[in-house]
Amino acid sequence: KYYLVDAGYTHCKGFLAPFRRTRYHLTEFDDQNPNPTTPAELFNHRHSSLRNTVERAFGILKQRWKILDDSKEHFDYDTQVDIVLACCILDNHIMRVDPNDPLINQVQDGSEDNEQQQQEDEEEEEVVLAQATRLTRLTRREQRDENKRWKEFRMKMVNDMWAQN
Repeated sequence: KYYLVDAGYTHCKGFLAPFRRTRYHLTEFDDQNPNPTTPAELFNHRHSSLRNTVERAFGILKQRWKILDDSKEHFDYDTQVDIVLACCILDNHIMRVDPNDPLINQVQDGSEDNEQQQQEDEEEEEVVLAQATRLTRLTRREQRDENKRWKEFRMKMVNDMWAQN
């Protein structure tokens, strides 16, 4: 299991970051040069596409179900999981009943609130910092070994994607 993170994060165990100094954003794959030309570009393109999809999905859920966006409420972990699952189930039902739902169309058009997205990104950074703090408890050698294994995991994923492309 891992978090899909942007290039602002270090690529280490539990955090799947894109390749730096390689095309990443979907807008960089324009009409002039639409297709990835290297395994790293292919990985970054798919990484970016997946992150956009996940962010849109959470944007819809948070806009529709305020309980997901309300930091005042504190529930135990199992209850949090149940709440998220219930919201996803209800949202899927709404999408089946009304595929022209205005909220979904608004988010798909890219008109979601940038200020809200920035706040969500800041909250994500706090989680990443907590994980990084755990890593600092490892010895330098353990950190190096862990990072090496994680880089090998990502490279295997990249090479598998490229081979299937």
